[in-house]
Amino acid sequence: MSNGQVVVRITATDASGNIGQANAQFSLSPAITNATYQTKILNLTGIGFMSSSSASTIRLFVNEKEITLTSRSISNNAFSIKGNKKKLNITKGNNTVRLSINGLNSNTLSFTF
Repeated sequence: MSNGQVVVRITATDASGNIGQANAQFSLSPAITNATYQTKILNLTGIGFMSSSSASTIRLFVNEKEITLTSRSISNNAFSIKGNKKKLNITKGNNTVRLSINGLNSNTLSFTF
């Protein structure tokens, strides 16, 4: 099973003791709920930013341009990267941000700078 994959097993028993089981497999994508840029730090909050894989691939897109990840901090519900506006492709006004964790894309979130 690849990262982001979840299996749910449902077991049901009727009044006669008959048992039935079913499995369902689906992917959990990361979700960004908030983005801010202050004092040269882009902060994202949400869920699903961490991977259980030791060889995880994390990609950041700001205004649909991939940003090189250098100095960063990450937990399952927070992601921060330091850089000036030019390096992070942030412009005055509306901006968009998206993460890709092992090929699973988050939602695209808009924020204003």
